[in-house]
Amino acid sequence: MTCDNIITLAWVGTVCSAPPMLSISVRPQTYSHGLLVKTREFVLNIPGADLLKEMDMCGMVSGRDQDKFALTGLTPLPANQVKAPLIAECSVNIECRVSQIINMGLHDMFISEILAVHTDENVMDEKGRVNVGKVAPVAYAGSRYWAVTWATWVSPGGRRDNEKGRKGKRRGAVRKGGSPV
Repeated sequence: MTCDNIITLAWVGTVCSAPPMLSISVRPQTYSHGLLVKTREFVLNIPGADLLKEMDMCGMVSGRDQDKFALTGLTPLPANQVKAPLIAECSVNIECRVSQIINMGLHDMFISEILAVHTDENVMDEKGRVNVGKVAPVAYAGSRYWAVTWATWVSPGGRRDNEKGRKGKRRGAVRKGGSPV
């Protein structure tokens, strides 16, 4: 089958801010790995908790055998910089081009340059930043799905607060169920 593919990723991380880069890690025996090696580009579509069922379905079947857009009812949209599609239902889409592939053992790490970022204005705050609470991105850890929100964050000094009335900088803060800010 040759069609646009959707891959679920457990291993995603920031690599560099200048130039903006991220990494994804994928097992070499997967259909998606072959596509990434061949095209050297992808779109990282960030699903919210409302897309958990569709996301789980994408992780259960191979794009080699199944058109995941048809299976899930998700809507592909054309990207600006790469041939891989954006997913309309995801409020954040990041277009990437692979610059390096490193074998890490069970997975290969794809170091990738961020070419463009598309963000639904409904998830932006008054300063033009993504409001994580509105996106509620899903993380998979410990055989469970977790929605990452701004419900609670912890500062290096141990102070807990919520999004409303937060004072001071968030540098070094950790979101409940999330990673460093």
